Amino acid sequence: MSETEIFPGYRTGAMLGGRIGKDGIARTQEVIEIATGKRWVRKRYDLTDPWEKDEFYHEKAAMAILRGSTHVVTGAQVIQTEDAARILFPYITSETLEAAIATSPRRELGESDIVPILRDALEGLAELHGYGIVHRDVKPANILVELGGERAWVIDLGTMYQREDLLRERGKNGYEFLGTPEYAAPEVCACQRPLTPATDIYSLGITLYEMATGAVPFNSVSTMQVLKAQVRDEMPPVFFLNPKIPRWIRDLVRRATQKDPRARFPDAEAMLRVMPRAA
Repeated sequence: MSETEIFPGYRTGAMLGGRIGKDGIARTQEVIEIATGKRWVRKRYDLTDPWEKDEFYHEKAAMAILRGSTHVVTGAQVIQTEDAARILFPYITSETLEAAIATSPRRELGESDIVPILRDALEGLAELHGYGIVHRDVKPANILVELGGERAWVIDLGTMYQREDLLRERGKNGYEFLGTPEYAAPEVCACQRPLTPATDIYSLGITLYEMATGAVPFNSVSTMQVLKAQVRDEMPPVFFLNPKIPRWIRDLVRRATQKDPRARFPDAEAMLRVMPRAA
């Protein structure tokens, strides 16, 4: 069955993200509602793949919990067949924060750009934390930034963590690593549970570090080396890479990226409270 048969009344547009599934169908693609011209993002999940199946059910759960969210992008419609599922997400004229950093002068953002992006990301995470949800994969690629504007949104809840995930996730050899090594908190790298909102705070701290300097503190061709560094190594101070960065950003990064979760901001709401209103 073709994509247009599964989504009658829609036509397919550009492929987004560059990922192709095992069946040759684009994983993420723009679709246009023929009657209105409204654009959507269609994300496809292969339900025969355990990882994609898990991702789909997390995104579907997020739809029920966070519908109408201001700073978290959730799905609007689900279509499920025997071996695959599709979710329609709102189309936002935006780019990822990852792209914004890569194309900025000196690969770093100024204070006036950092403040609204960081505030909106924290607002989105505060919504998640309020429902007992840990995003678990906060990074620049999972934050959308409005083109020509200042708004930002948290995306991709496919690896989100809730306390009830504990039993389901545990295998005979303990918990598995899920996340992105360069942004993962020490407790994630060590496959420890339970996770808390402070886990997301560490990842957002690394994201803030990258916004301010254009680099992540730990980077290696070896994934294992990055995981070990997150657990045991001290990161280079932000001002070593960008001496002009304001003290409040240095202080936020320092506290957010403590190895011990108890020494970080406990959640996004607590971090929001110490942020300046504007640059």
